[in-house]
Amino acid sequence: MKRALERRTGVTEVEIGFDENSAALEAQRCLRCWINTVFEGTEVDGSECILCGGCVDVCPENCLQLVPLSRFEISQQTRQQLAATSEGRANELLHLSPADLAVSEGSVMVKDETICIRCGLCAERCPVHTITMEAFEVFDHDPGLVQIEEMVLQS
Repeated sequence: MKRALERRTGVTEVEIGFDENSAALEAQRCLRCWINTVFEGTEVDGSECILCGGCVDVCPENCLQLVPLSRFEISQQTRQQLAATSEGRANELLHLSPADLAVSEGSVMVKDETICIRCGLCAERCPVHTITMEAFEVFDHDPGLVQIEEMVLQS
């Protein structure tokens, strides 16, 4: 909220903050950057992606795409790197071995993280719950550390 032009004199602050209603509206614009979409599903528990495209359809920012494997050029070096770490990537490659990537039919879900607004519509739409929304903390909290807020309250 800005001070009216006719009320600006000298070094008076132009920005005067928000009233309660405006603050609530602004808070609703939060992109929830600490919450991310997680794509994990397994055939064992029935949460494997069925490529229905529902998530693509509901995405308001068009950041999700189902792309045929045939549109990817996967170098021999990349296949070798994947093969070296394939046990740890079993969830990512599902039924495909790294060697199969170059010759297999199928599709891959591609997400552009730079335009995702983390609205969660894709997770709500997913019929098999392959997509979930999960919050991640960037910093570890050491229980032995004294929090500054606690020190201020004790003073």
